Amino acid sequence: MHSGKIANENGSDDDDDDDDDDSADASRTEDLTPIVKQRYAEIARSVPSPGWLLTHAPFNAVRLKHHETEVANTLQQQAIGELLPSDIKMIVSGHVHIFEALSFADADPPRPPQLVVGTGGVKLAKEPDVPKKINGARVTDALFLREFGFIVWDRDGANWKGRLFDRHNKQIARCDLAGTQLTCETGK
Repeated sequence: MHSGKIANENGSDDDDDDDDDDSADASRTEDLTPIVKQRYAEIARSVPSPGWLLTHAPFNAVRLKHHETEVANTLQQQAIGELLPSDIKMIVSGHVHIFEALSFADADPPRPPQLVVGTGGVKLAKEPDVPKKINGARVTDALFLREFGFIVWDRDGANWKGRLFDRHNKQIARCDLAGTQLTCETGK
């Protein structure tokens, strides 16, 4: 799924591609990779099962940069993405100022879905195209929305149901998380 473009009321629609300039130095990322890997190893056994991983920057997300959809690859995916246990059912992040729900149902090794709720900033990012793959994993379901808002999750047995609301408290999308399969669609 891919929503239509939304302009002006939800953030300016000027020629800037993104609200973040993350031109991080690649060598700095490489320097930090072993440190992040080591710190994760120290806490890995204490991660509750099943659980969601909450991070500021996403592991597997995309954004529009210089009029091209690019992977917003982060240090975390490079350092520990392959180490995450199957008990991590979803990665929830912000940082990229847009709503993204990305599922990788047939990834090998398995990869948890990525939910980006970067919908509370002062300027929303432009909506990227739905990628076929992110970091080598096929995207099996995707929804991007360029709206200010928030999401509320409720347990539904072993699964979860999410409702995304706009800044006027109107529900604009719903999501279902069953195991590690995340599906979201606009409407009620």
